[in-house]
Amino acid sequence: MRTQLTLALLAFVAIPGWAEQRPAWCAAPALSDRQVKDIVARERTQSKELPAPFPAYDWVVRRTGCYYFYVENKLPPAPDANYWFVLNPHGAIVDVHEGIGPSCCLKCPDKVLSESELAAIVSKARAERMDLPPPYPKAQIVVSRQGCLYRYTEFALPDLASQTFTLDPSGELMEVTRHPAPPHAQR
Repeated sequence: MRTQLTLALLAFVAIPGWAEQRPAWCAAPALSDRQVKDIVARERTQSKELPAPFPAYDWVVRRTGCYYFYVENKLPPAPDANYWFVLNPHGAIVDVHEGIGPSCCLKCPDKVLSESELAAIVSKARAERMDLPPPYPKAQIVVSRQGCLYRYTEFALPDLASQTFTLDPSGELMEVTRHPAPPHAQR
């Protein structure tokens, strides 16, 4: 029993650290939490489209892959009283959310990436990174936007399993999610 408790505690403490480790393929040097916070503060002074900080708040920085998520939570806490800033590996803000709502507040670049440009970016990333899934032999491609972010989704035909590549406005790959085929398609 004591061994199980020790192992559970060790996993609870160690696993979050593993999740935040920087992948070897990150191109830019790592930013500290303080640097991320300072970048957001600086960008707020230069851009009136970003939300002003709450009068009182706490903050936290989390890393997913090479991207940083800077979260401000209003004090005292209230439902949906927070801001989420997503920064790319170079410290540029690529997405902003208010509460759990959709992207807000950020003017997207004038240049819109085409489906063929996104396909080329995904293909190049696959050639450079062995951790990315291969393309399906036969697929339908769907491109969508969420705020300034791109979702490049490949649907396997005929079973409709999918893999979605999320790219930031500059065309850098943020993450990949895979979804199995829906139950009705697995017959």
